Amino acid sequence: MIGYKLINFKGFVCNYDDKIYDVMLEIESNSKGIVFLKNDNNQLIASLSDGDIRRWIIKGGDLSINSIEIANKSVQYVFQASKDILIKKLEEIYLKYELQLIPIIDNDRKILNIAIIGNAG
Repeated sequence: MIGYKLINFKGFVCNYDDKIYDVMLEIESNSKGIVFLKNDNNQLIASLSDGDIRRWIIKGGDLSINSIEIANKSVQYVFQASKDILIKKLEEIYLKYELQLIPIIDNDRKILNIAIIGNAG
């Protein structure tokens, strides 16, 4: 069984239309290498990592574009559930994708918490 802790999502969420430069500042601030993007309805729509941004910069990308333009729209997440189900789902994602930060969302796709897996905390 994996170890995890839930943290507040503040500091890990940016708006989809935030500029790349502003997202880089948020990633630097949270020191975890990733943020999750939300739409105008506060719904999870993507993730953006420091690696995504680094690859964009190396290709000569413009830092003033909206973050959604280079984000991963196939973001992994877990729906809010009982502790046993939550642990099982987090473990499945962790083992399959080796992700250490996984958003917990409600049925409306609104971010409730971020699960930090293993030693990422």
